Amino acid sequence: MDGRELIAALAAVAAAPACRGAVAAPAGDAAVEPSHDEPAHGIDVPATWRELPAIAEAAVDAAREVLAGATVHAHAWGEPARGCYLAVIDLHGQRRDTIAVVERELEAALGDAAEVTEWTTSPDAEDRAELGARFSAGRMRGQLRVRLQLDGRRLPHALAAACFYNDRQPELCDDTCAPLLAMLEPLTLSASGTP
Repeated sequence: MDGRELIAALAAVAAAPACRGAVAAPAGDAAVEPSHDEPAHGIDVPATWRELPAIAEAAVDAAREVLAGATVHAHAWGEPARGCYLAVIDLHGQRRDTIAVVERELEAALGDAAEVTEWTTSPDAEDRAELGARFSAGRMRGQLRVRLQLDGRRLPHALAAACFYNDRQPELCDDTCAPLLAMLEPLTLSASGTP
């Protein structure tokens, strides 16, 4: 996977729940055990939100449609009665790339997958960036935050969180999304230069 594939996967992941109806899981589902592959993200999910493996699976499936053989982990939570959802996705690349190329192509790919109403990017850096967007896809609206980094071998690694909601209680959900996305942890490299 190079940067172009990485950004296509992130865009697909951001739009996957809205496009696939994955958020239609019945509200009465029994509690689900946490995924052993949950990304390390630092987000303190509200106590009233429950795990939603169907959304996590949709995010992984969307990424894997673009990235055959990629290392992808996802986890999701939500409060379906209010229509609020959060998915966290961790993607690891396998081919060298540059931050500038990945940033440009993520913006373009997200624009192809959803309507983007805001796009922000951190100041240019050689080995890391932070990206943000507001988007809509179908009945869903949401926010995306991506932490992107190149390891010592210049392989891309991204940790992304998409917080999204339907038209049930959009103002309440939107107010909840910003502080949740603000908690997304920075990516760190080990002493060997790999995440």
